Amino acid sequence: MRFLMVLLSLLLAGLAAYLSPLAPALSRFAALPRPSEAPRALVLAGVTPEYVGYHQKGPEKFEGLTDTILVLYFMPREKMLRVVSVPRDTLVEVPGWGGSKVNSANVRGGTDMMQQVIGGLIGVPIDGVVLVSLGGVKDVTNALGGVTLNVEQEMQYQDTAAGLNIDLKPGMQHLDGEEAEGFLRFRHDRLGDIGRVQRQQQFLQAFMEALRSPSGLYNLPQVFAAGYRNTRIDLNRETAAYWYGILLSRPTMELVMLPGRFANYGASFWDPDEEGIEDIFSARGPVSPLEARIVVMNVGAPSGAARRLKDKLEGMGYLHVEVSDLRDGNPNESVVISESAIAQKITQDIGSLKMVLDQTGVQGKDATIKLGSNWTE
Repeated sequence: MRFLMVLLSLLLAGLAAYLSPLAPALSRFAALPRPSEAPRALVLAGVTPEYVGYHQKGPEKFEGLTDTILVLYFMPREKMLRVVSVPRDTLVEVPGWGGSKVNSANVRGGTDMMQQVIGGLIGVPIDGVVLVSLGGVKDVTNALGGVTLNVEQEMQYQDTAAGLNIDLKPGMQHLDGEEAEGFLRFRHDRLGDIGRVQRQQQFLQAFMEALRSPSGLYNLPQVFAAGYRNTRIDLNRETAAYWYGILLSRPTMELVMLPGRFANYGASFWDPDEEGIEDIFSARGPVSPLEARIVVMNVGAPSGAARRLKDKLEGMGYLHVEVSDLRDGNPNESVVISESAIAQKITQDIGSLKMVLDQTGVQGKDATIKLGSNWTE
């Protein structure tokens, strides 16, 4: 009996030590998970740092521009969590300021303004806003033990004022916190900010996979603690209970970008597509492969290959296939980028494609097919 009591004491002490990093967050947001029968939306945004002198960052006040904006939209009937990336240049109406870029809302009115502006943009009430400091990504990634993902292109950029030194080579890599920050902040390629949004989605997919691994679950308290240290959370305890319930229900996750187009109204903007936004923030469940929105892109195949594949897919009964003029990707590799059911159906029907099971293809499409030099017809 004495041995069992000692063993139990040791186990309880170990459990307390394991959970101790969560103490600050639990003291503020502790609540029993609650199921949500209504759709819910939460904004997660990264805040740019403020500088008090040359090359000198000031204390984090969470009052800067929000150059990374994600809307987490939960649909209870479909049991789906749709993660919508909002480009920082999205044109919105900011009360008192007129037409502005969405990333300025926090500067001009804090989280209250962000809730009002983003809620108006998507047509859905916002539960709250979670602001993440620049160091948050680095600290959380290191707490997780790093993230493994495919770097599609060489990334080199240095900004001494921002203390940013990006030097990444193409290929599968295990990124630590500093490398992950560079991967997410890089936007010096042909797609600019839209390319950065795609990389944010790719990173989030890889991060969630790492978090669900045995080592990720073991590091979970440290990950949440690192996140809490680097955030300002505008969320009440009752609403937090709903989001605990949502996360514990393990919903399917879908990554998309806010629909729109490039526009120039005296400055560069992402002009939102109202009809496309309404489609995203409504109950759109899993898509049948034959009804999927598919885009075919020639990045290294013989001339006309994309057009011929489009005709072939339409002959097989695929209803929404188009050809893109973009040539973004590895010119030596042929891939289909989509979620599992659609990707498997396409590869089964036409073969010669490597499946990439994520949502990092052309935004607004259910599947992206990239034809490289190894493509065979």
